[in-house]
Amino acid sequence: MSNFQSLLSSFQDATATNSSSKSIDKGVSNGSSSKSSIKDDISQLYRTSQIQSSFKASSNSRNATTEQSTKPPIHIAICATIVNKLHHEEIWKMWLSHHPRNPSASASIHVHAKIPRDVPNRTWLRSKLIPVSHNPNWNDYKIIQAMLSLSEFSIKDEPGTTHCMMVTESCIPISSLDDLIDTIYSKGVCCSFLDFYGRNDPG
Repeated sequence: MSNFQSLLSSFQDATATNSSSKSIDKGVSNGSSSKSSIKDDISQLYRTSQIQSSFKASSNSRNATTEQSTKPPIHIAICATIVNKLHHEEIWKMWLSHHPRNPSASASIHVHAKIPRDVPNRTWLRSKLIPVSHNPNWNDYKIIQAMLSLSEFSIKDEPGTTHCMMVTESCIPISSLDDLIDTIYSKGVCCSFLDFYGRNDPG
């Protein structure tokens, strides 16, 4: 029973204002100067600080969860244009397998192949191919058609798609999925990055 009373006292001190000063004042007002009394006071203060830390951590966790849940959902469609292989396939698979911190954010990949028949059947890459090919040559206008088809099918396959990111077979992600998501949120979900480098800025 004494242990329970001690724990209850610690809890009451932790949830009250100026708990540390109350514990110290109590010891002084009682005139307690013995080593055992000082040890008890220190133990009481330690338990109080532990409980307060626990409350603070719990509060921060709730605030972070609330902040994440209030952000609008986004889905990033990685749109890859390749010939017949994705050179860094394993890196992309690992990058896409990461679960974002924000449960409202996600990503997927869609692939346009110049020669889809050369992509092996029953493979991860094959499962990501869109069902059309414009057979573009190097720097061909048909690459634009391929990009438009990728955007079209990414939105059809994932109705919640908010952003399309165009890549080639040689591209690799150099930042984490979480960093990309954070950047999109910081710039605004409706922000377009097509002119991100200000190439059309006359200044």
